[in-house]
Amino acid sequence: MKIGQVTFYNYNYGSVLQCYATQKVLSNLGVECVLLRTKEGTGKFAAKFIHLLSIVYMFLRYPMYIKLFIKLWKSTRKAALKVLSEESLKAIEDFLESEINSIACSSKDMSIKAKTNEYVAFISGSDQIWNGDWFLINKMYFLRFAPKHKRIAWAPSFGTSAIAEYNKGKFRKYISEYMALSVRESIGAMLINELTGLEAEVVLDPVLLMTSSQWRTMLVNKDFAALDIEEYILMFFIDKPNEAALESINLIQSQTGLQIVVFGHIHEEYLLLNAVRHADGSPWNFLFMIDRASYVCTDSFHAFVFALLFHVQAFVFRRQYAHDSDQSSRIESILDLFNIKDRFIKNSHELKLDESDIDFAYIDRKIAQEREKSINYLIHNIKLCADSNANNVTQG
Repeated sequence: MKIGQVTFYNYNYGSVLQCYATQKVLSNLGVECVLLRTKEGTGKFAAKFIHLLSIVYMFLRYPMYIKLFIKLWKSTRKAALKVLSEESLKAIEDFLESEINSIACSSKDMSIKAKTNEYVAFISGSDQIWNGDWFLINKMYFLRFAPKHKRIAWAPSFGTSAIAEYNKGKFRKYISEYMALSVRESIGAMLINELTGLEAEVVLDPVLLMTSSQWRTMLVNKDFAALDIEEYILMFFIDKPNEAALESINLIQSQTGLQIVVFGHIHEEYLLLNAVRHADGSPWNFLFMIDRASYVCTDSFHAFVFALLFHVQAFVFRRQYAHDSDQSSRIESILDLFNIKDRFIKNSHELKLDESDIDFAYIDRKIAQEREKSINYLIHNIKLCADSNANNVTQG
């Protein structure tokens, strides 16, 4: 049984690991999962021309949003590459090549494959593939190339707590035409219900469907460059850390005497901290550094949830996106689920090291409950797709 996967996967540690986790979980269920990567077909010039026309159309139809559109365009994923070292980028690319089962397809090839019996179903997600602020929607992330009875939404995130007015029409149509709906956050389920009247199941991010033991098993026999530090505060910030983050990290260091290690992204703001070490590496290095940290401070959803999974004391901070849109809903949803709202630090005065140890036993129990529900969602809906395909073949 084969499933086609459409999701974010490159230039971001969290994205590539949620992609990997989905494939690993499905493999354990006896299902082959194949990441579908897009490649430009022969109509490269025509595609770029249509893309340009789409931008012009959006500017003309929604002139009041032009400033926002420009900010969103400037803050695309390519901007993040400037703060990742060549070593880290190469390590992520090597991980994709060695660990992710994938094929490159043109849009036309995807449509052809989707109509055959080669793939039982297609899943879109996880990560922010349904970002409500996008000013140009990529139909691939809504599985528009596949028949309706093969479309499964697998823990996608809207990123924000609202869907922009200019997206509501398309989102309503595209989301309504799924065979099965799930989301990563409770706010996402509410948005779908308000928009379409449909119910969506709230499931865990795929990285939490694997236990800490399973992740640690993956780290065995990996060749890691050793740091000569046994205890440290790990910083992982995708965007530049805000003032509350810098003040909080200085506070943790002054109270614990631990060294600060920053992983992956490099920001000028790190010069404001004391005795900072920097580490690069693959997604395996990313997990290794989180697992062995004494504290994790981050603006990353995935770095935070991995810290919880590995029982590391962690604090999460508001991410400073280059645009004005607040995308904290996914963080707030996981904090609510695990009853640890005090771990979202908006002001350094809120940080109290001695009074707020995380109850990891409670979190483990909660993850175990939600993990079972999430895996059952996948099993049930893949079976429904398989049955639907069989009926279509019989009728044909």
